[in-house]
Amino acid sequence: MLKKITKAELDYLTEGGTILETEGPLFKVMLLPNRRIVKLFRRKRLISSQIWLKHASRFEKNARELKRLGFITIEVESVFNIPEVGRQGVLYNLLEGDTLRDWLPQQDDDVCQAKFEKFGAFIAEMHRKGILFRSLHLGNVLVLPDGEFGIIDIADMSFRTKGCLSVGQRIRNFHHMDRDNRDRRYLADEAGSKLIQRYIEAAALSDKANLKITSAFEEIFAPYKDIQHV
Repeated sequence: MLKKITKAELDYLTEGGTILETEGPLFKVMLLPNRRIVKLFRRKRLISSQIWLKHASRFEKNARELKRLGFITIEVESVFNIPEVGRQGVLYNLLEGDTLRDWLPQQDDDVCQAKFEKFGAFIAEMHRKGILFRSLHLGNVLVLPDGEFGIIDIADMSFRTKGCLSVGQRIRNFHHMDRDNRDRRYLADEAGSKLIQRYIEAAALSDKANLKITSAFEEIFAPYKDIQHV
């Protein structure tokens, strides 16, 4: 069971913080002066899996599992329930780095393409270890100061207990990347070609699976080839 705190205790915890995202009358994400983050969750549907596993608890569980599998992500300090406002919350450290979405426009084409090759291998490793990251997009993957990748916004993911993702799940995960024109214009261009080529090499699947995944990736992003740089 989550620890219960009052609205007054939440206000004390977040005093002096900077709101990064709002949801209704409350903040959704807040950066605190001590470089920690408070993220609030609410149950969006009357019938929801959150009845059985609170969103904040799932966030904490996913962080532990990602670290166990060798991926860099946030460190959760605490999870809590605020019944007065109908929210659950999580307090975690700020993972330093720039999102891929923000990092890429600062780089030249060769650097971007090399990073997308590395990103393709990174996604293949997640899929090989049975991770389906439903919020996979360039705004939820950080380029860390050492050049490695970190994962944020980790509430919506699942882990296969045995084996890697199926071909269908892999394709579905690439569909999750089809969200934002700032991402699409890379994924429809040479950088996207580098990503999927390296993904196929790293995934080490059958020729039939490789063809199916490559064709699906191209079908997803081909319509965006005329998107201009923004």
